[in-house]
Amino acid sequence: MATNSRISFAPFIPLDLGKPSLPGSFVVVTNGLNMTAGGSGLGGPADQCFLAYQAQVGDFDVQVQVPRMVPADAFSQAGLMARATLATNSPFAAALATPSLAGCFFQSRATVGGATTVAGSFPVNYPYTWLRLQRAGNVFTGYAGVDGRRWTVLGSATLTLTNWLYLGLMGS
Repeated sequence: MATNSRISFAPFIPLDLGKPSLPGSFVVVTNGLNMTAGGSGLGGPADQCFLAYQAQVGDFDVQVQVPRMVPADAFSQAGLMARATLATNSPFAAALATPSLAGCFFQSRATVGGATTVAGSFPVNYPYTWLRLQRAGNVFTGYAGVDGRRWTVLGSATLTLTNWLYLGLMGS
């Protein structure tokens, strides 16, 4: 993909992973989308969240601005996620933002039903919160920034996944 080029995620396919008590949804608006999501989030052996995804083949480098978050609680999350499957216990990599103190971080699960790993820390500063997720072969790297141009590495993980996976926006 050429420098400064853009990719469109539309049309997204909506999915509630793990049957959250609040069903998720999204509405496309001018210059973005508004997402409503519920669930306990990512972690442990299974996930519970809303995912608006597309199939993705090969390497990618995507970024998103998270201009605001109206949290259900301090552990609410929103961000970019790549998953091997749509099962709740799937391996994944994600660059995530929270409402306040926990800030932005990178989270991943390397094996089906395995524990998750959390890395990195970057302060949120809504509306200047940007997230980026990149795949280069089997290496997934998450970033955060304030302007969509300068990035701080949150963390990375080497995941043995097929060339084809699910990539999208998640919330919980």
